[in-house]
Amino acid sequence: MRLLAGDIGGTNARLVLYEAPDSQAELANYKSITSHRVISQKYYKNNDFQSFTEVLCTFLSIPSHAELKIHSCCFAVAGPVADNRINFTNREGWIINGNSIKEEFDIDSVLLINDFVANGYGLLSLTKQELTTLQKGKPSAPDMFSAPVALVGAGTGLGECFLTPEKDGTVTAHATEGGHVEFAPRTDLEQQLLSFLETRLDPGCKYSETDVLPRVSVERLVSGTGLENIYEFLREKFPDQVNSELDHEYQHSTEKGRLIGSQKYNYSLFMNALEIMFSVYGGEVGNVALKYLPFAGIYVAGGIAPKNIEMITGRDSAFMKRFADKGRMSSLMPDFPLHVVMNEDLGIRGAHTVASQRAAQLLTDPPLVVETNEKQQQSNERSSNLSLSQAVRAAVTSYPLAYALVMSTTAALTAAACVAGLQILRKTKRI
Repeated sequence: MRLLAGDIGGTNARLVLYEAPDSQAELANYKSITSHRVISQKYYKNNDFQSFTEVLCTFLSIPSHAELKIHSCCFAVAGPVADNRINFTNREGWIINGNSIKEEFDIDSVLLINDFVANGYGLLSLTKQELTTLQKGKPSAPDMFSAPVALVGAGTGLGECFLTPEKDGTVTAHATEGGHVEFAPRTDLEQQLLSFLETRLDPGCKYSETDVLPRVSVERLVSGTGLENIYEFLREKFPDQVNSELDHEYQHSTEKGRLIGSQKYNYSLFMNALEIMFSVYGGEVGNVALKYLPFAGIYVAGGIAPKNIEMITGRDSAFMKRFADKGRMSSLMPDFPLHVVMNEDLGIRGAHTVASQRAAQLLTDPPLVVETNEKQQQSNERSSNLSLSQAVRAAVTSYPLAYALVMSTTAALTAAACVAGLQILRKTKRI
């Protein structure tokens, strides 16, 4: 049985094709997915494609697996999913419709899930070796099937989700928009930072004492962009501490957050920016603990924490201090197991897990025929019965350049796909 998993962000798309056992029990068991064989995996830059369908066509036209039937597919996508569909608002032409992909590529099941929900399901296949434990806590059980689990991850943005155990022994991940709650400063410097961000969000406006000020979310500080915001506040407040060489490099960098992290030991304002961000980050992780009471574990994911792990370990770190400092609830905080996920592949793992579990369901409802090599050959022979519309869909995979032309709305370019479809028909001896 073949499973396709994808992690589709605003910048990159990662696709992995797996060969999995034809056993319902093994497909349904999240622990078994590590045994699935990788047939092919590719990373793509979204800027190189006009649509996600074009990305998928490129991947599925790779000769080594172009003829393979895909049974179950799951894409983790960066944004809200409605009716198995997402429109990437920051990328023109990028609309992913799972139902359309199912029909166009003859896949038995195609599911779209929010990327952070996928991260939640990705937790299920982690090993202890892939974690750094910040606090052992008092776990309610040796696994995550008896109490809620929480996941918080800062990267491009700030994602949050939680998982709950079900009566049948499975786990369900729930999407939230917790990263967009209001930022609440705890120090005088953070109060000044808040005012800085309010002005930046609504420059030139004047407010009375009773006016509602511009809203600043935690994500404005705890994320790659948030780290940039903090540094730009510090360089304005402390001009005498600016390192002109590194600041110049920062101003011209296309990866400003990465630069701050890599040069933190060479520039005090970079280090100060990270300290403020991790302090606020720890406070928000503590807030999540109080909201969900995740006694089966809190997991910190995303790219920022593992790359700066030395700044958050130890009870004296700014992160851990703010995590634990919860006023009347402070006595509860040591009970939560708290871990950092050191890998950054939770999204693809989660999509793989969902695709596998969906395949297990399809084996019985409705019955799913898994083709052996002999059946695949018979299927190829039956392809001579392709209709013209099916041939055009086949042309999408076999002739990706022609498909790129189809993305135009002109009739002449649409005809190019028909020509490609006719070529498919000729190959199958239909005409």
